[in-house]
Amino acid sequence: MFATVRRSTAVKTLYQNVLKEARSSAKDGPLVAYLQKEYKDAERGTLTDSTKPGSDDYAPFVAPKKSPAQLRKQTLENLHIFLQNKTLHAELLQRYNPTSDLTEEERVRLTARRVGLDVPITHDGSAKANTDYKESAQIAQDQYKQDQDNREDQLYSGKGDGHNVGGPLRPPVAKE
Repeated sequence: MFATVRRSTAVKTLYQNVLKEARSSAKDGPLVAYLQKEYKDAERGTLTDSTKPGSDDYAPFVAPKKSPAQLRKQTLENLHIFLQNKTLHAELLQRYNPTSDLTEEERVRLTARRVGLDVPITHDGSAKANTDYKESAQIAQDQYKQDQDNREDQLYSGKGDGHNVGGPLRPPVAKE
């Protein structure tokens, strides 16, 4: 009897952990609803057989030697591990691929900047009246000059002073 009580509390704890992971990853939907139903069944001690033919519930493909309670526990453990790894995958993807949540336009702009190019400024008709062409041209020209100055500071100056060593190769030295 004591082993049964200990086993049922372990299953309940496992259900609680899985529900917590599912709420953090799925928020709402069929997975959370299914897990809440299973948790309530585990609390009451009633086990519904989810391997009935025609059932819409998940039926694991496992050797038929196991009892429904063992199958349920194994499925729950697998689901818990899957949800933990899904969360970890999302964190690692965000850490090592920071452009994954950017729009296509932002991704193109950052890729161009990475190789030293600038994406042309696109026209935004909703920003101001369309008659401010001179002002927008001046802003674009100032930004271009600023970017050009920044690039020139990073390139080789050709003065032989040892500064600005990044960028294109130095001109060849004439042989004497």
